Amino acid sequence: MPKSPQSQQAPQVPPIPSDAPNPSRPGDNSDGRKDRVFSGTRSIVHPLSAYENHPEYTAQVGLEVINAARAYIYDVSGKDVVIGFTDTGIDETHDEFPTGKIVLNDRSAYGGIIPSAQKLRHGTGVASVAAGQRGSGNGMHGVAYDAQIAMWTLHLDDQDYLNLDDNIFSRALNTLENSAGSGLINHSWGYDIAFNPSNAGAQKNLIAADFPQSIQLMSESDAVHVFSAGNRGESEVTITAAFAMLFPELRDKVVIAVAVDSNGVIGDTSNHCGHAKDLCLAAPGGYNDKAKYVVAAYPGGSYRPVLGTSFAAPHVSGAIAILIDLFDGQMTTDELIDRLLLTANKSGRYADADIYGQGLLDLERAINPVGVNYVPIGGGRRIRVDDSQFDFSAFGQAVDAKLREKAVIIIDSLGAPFKVPLSVFDNSDDSGFLIKEISPSEKFITHAGKRTVTGMAPLSQGQINGLTLQGWQNEPQSVLGLVPMTGQDGVARSMLSTPYLQFAGYGSVGQVIGENWQVTGFNSWQDESYNSLNNQERNAGGVVSAFQRNLNGTYLGFQGGFMIEDKALLGTQGKGAFQLSGDGRTMFSGVGVTRHIGQGWYGAASAYRGHSETVKSDKSFLFGGVDNLETSAYEMVIWKNFKTKLAQLRLTQPVRNEKGDLHFNLPVRRNPNGAILFDRQVLPVSTKAREIQTMMSLRSLSATKYWFMDMKLRINPDHDANANTQWGMNGGVRLQF
Repeated sequence: MPKSPQSQQAPQVPPIPSDAPNPSRPGDNSDGRKDRVFSGTRSIVHPLSAYENHPEYTAQVGLEVINAARAYIYDVSGKDVVIGFTDTGIDETHDEFPTGKIVLNDRSAYGGIIPSAQKLRHGTGVASVAAGQRGSGNGMHGVAYDAQIAMWTLHLDDQDYLNLDDNIFSRALNTLENSAGSGLINHSWGYDIAFNPSNAGAQKNLIAADFPQSIQLMSESDAVHVFSAGNRGESEVTITAAFAMLFPELRDKVVIAVAVDSNGVIGDTSNHCGHAKDLCLAAPGGYNDKAKYVVAAYPGGSYRPVLGTSFAAPHVSGAIAILIDLFDGQMTTDELIDRLLLTANKSGRYADADIYGQGLLDLERAINPVGVNYVPIGGGRRIRVDDSQFDFSAFGQAVDAKLREKAVIIIDSLGAPFKVPLSVFDNSDDSGFLIKEISPSEKFITHAGKRTVTGMAPLSQGQINGLTLQGWQNEPQSVLGLVPMTGQDGVARSMLSTPYLQFAGYGSVGQVIGENWQVTGFNSWQDESYNSLNNQERNAGGVVSAFQRNLNGTYLGFQGGFMIEDKALLGTQGKGAFQLSGDGRTMFSGVGVTRHIGQGWYGAASAYRGHSETVKSDKSFLFGGVDNLETSAYEMVIWKNFKTKLAQLRLTQPVRNEKGDLHFNLPVRRNPNGAILFDRQVLPVSTKAREIQTMMSLRSLSATKYWFMDMKLRINPDHDANANTQWGMNGGVRLQF
């Protein structure tokens, strides 16, 4: 076509000082692909050195400039993304484009004539920078090396001018997006005229007259369009790169690329962003005498140094392909563009927006969560990730492994979804030497009349018609939990040593006691220091009844009761997005026997069963509650009173989940419109291992000089066969004056 101000010109390939190195390397690409997870402690699929030290990576200096390897280690490489190109064609025989890489190679512009290598050189180089294959064993690889290529070939005349009009361009746009499935289209060409803000009206009329159908198609497009800024060292981009400046309906569709050298400095010939700064960023492609050229594929199987914004644009296109791969159709075109621009490096020289626009392209920042991260819950609500925790050990091996394998999405401050494993919210205590669910130390003895009571302070005591009424305050779990009250003769006095009530906290207990029976009501709470998941008190209350009979020296006892916990179940609770919004209700029963064995030794054994469920739960939270949870607990104790000392050996199976259903409401995907999709799952409880707790203790029975020593062992903690055995020792002494 005639040379004129309106003519579209392909940027010139620079003088070629020499061919790029062409080392022979074995192919290392693999079709295997692991699930990608992102969190504060990222799951790295491949080591960074596997990319930064790879000869194909180091040969293409632009990859290091944009921190591409920081994306590859998390297994994002543009897989299944089709990058469209309107360019001078492509040499499909080049090693950078193996079978299956090119999904469209339209050469209709040449009417069946195969273009020469000279005509194909520009498009071949541009496509290789964006999507050249890694593992080809040759000179370089592209930014999105697993992406596919759709090429619409533009006719290039002998003066390096493109034959391009509205009919050709609109056909190219329609074919690339709708037939080839391109989610982004690279345009490394442009009018040789700079955008002029003072003459924008006339320039808009010029473009509107030349490309009416194409402008309409782009405005209706779901694809990202990447334009090169031009190579005349102007302070403004070309008027074709400025499409979105001239036509506001394109502002959410277009990104413009200026070129920097390998040191990140604007290239000598690159146009600047100028008034297009809000839609513009910098990427490798420039050159000066202190920097290196970008390397690209050249027709015939070789590689050549290249320069120009034509090669900055495919760096941007490759980066967008990485984001499309990462977010897997969950984000809109304008969100992808905004993310790329907002995460660009704006420090130092890149703060000069007139030159660098929004800054230097930075893939590492683009693929990581930005700002405050949130967990989406039902009803369009969201809760900060830092405020959300769950104790996955509460249900032991029954569901722990399954939970850890589940992935949910979190949403960053830009609205982007990132997949994280549920384990990042785990608040479990994995210390190997800490004993949980066993009283950490024996409480100092308090005397109430002639009775010896462990860890309790009496509030009141009286008798009515032969019935004893007692009230206690401070630590009801010491009465209702695993530690029995003992008298001076060493015989267990408590009929209420049920493990289900160990989940009570500080509070009060009221009892009515008959000769062989006992009814106890309790109300308790756990403050923040005992309740690490929530910064508010958690209440629990209930009633327990017990009957005990002496059958010729054998004490046989039965008990039953119920407990209601606020926003918890058997001590299990969550925080933030995992909070249990309803009440936990537990009904339990047990049978126990105590007998004098002989030689001063006593023995006791007990067995318990429970049924638990949650009620009035808000299903919009991630932990939706528990149904039909069947539990068990067992205990055996032997002890002997050596006049002033008490020796004890205790074997306990703490509360174990036998069967039941856990409900989860997991956010797993975001629609492009921002709506969150939830996966409602019911995980069955099926515990295989059994935790056994062992405690050996020796303590004094002196009222004036009290001491104790305990040794504790915990096998299969949390009923998890894979958990390490835990142990502990403790002791104490108290002198009374």
